[in-house]
Amino acid sequence: MTKKLPWTDEEVAELFRLRDVEQLMFKDIDVRLNRRAGASWQKYDAVASANGKRIKPEPGAITISVTEQQIAERAARAALSHRTLTAAFFGDPLPGYSALDRRRGNGDAR
Repeated sequence: MTKKLPWTDEEVAELFRLRDVEQLMFKDIDVRLNRRAGASWQKYDAVASANGKRIKPEPGAITISVTEQQIAERAARAALSHRTLTAAFFGDPLPGYSALDRRRGNGDAR
């Protein structure tokens, strides 16, 4: 059974030692401290934020990255005119092109 009690000062100190010194992942810290999933990250984040520290994302965490090609494609799409503002916002294909053209390899679909 996992704890749902308030954190003690000793547990918070152990949390920071496990994370900063031993560099354990939060899921492993949760198990060691007998806390529910995500509790150690929430406590670490709250205490670190209060002290002005920023937390680096955990290895394997979901990150959003944009490639140079995606940026170039966005710029090219922004330069094209659409029939309506809604079509431009949702990225609808230009008149005469299908959304499947690019997937099938039948051209640039511009």
